Amino acid sequence: MIKRIYLDSNVLISLLREEIDSSFNIRYLESANFFDFCKRNKHILLLSDWFFMEVKKIIFLSKKDVLEEFNRLKVNFSVIEKKTK
Repeated sequence: MIKRIYLDSNVLISLLREEIDSSFNIRYLESANFFDFCKRNKHILLLSDWFFMEVKKIIFLSKKDVLEEFNRLKVNFSVIEKKTK
């Protein structure tokens, strides 16, 4: 069953920064495994405005750059646009 998953920005950030935490957990490998899981199972990652703002604030990637990264990862994603009244 395909699921739609709201992605936390730290998952992408950990992958791109190749992060290892203070307990020597390899966070970027966990992120890579998560993206592989989503790709294999055809899950759809939901990306919000908040997601893009956090990524820009922490690792200075524009929305365009982030979307290029998701295309490179070959995972399904959908950008959630804020509805205007």
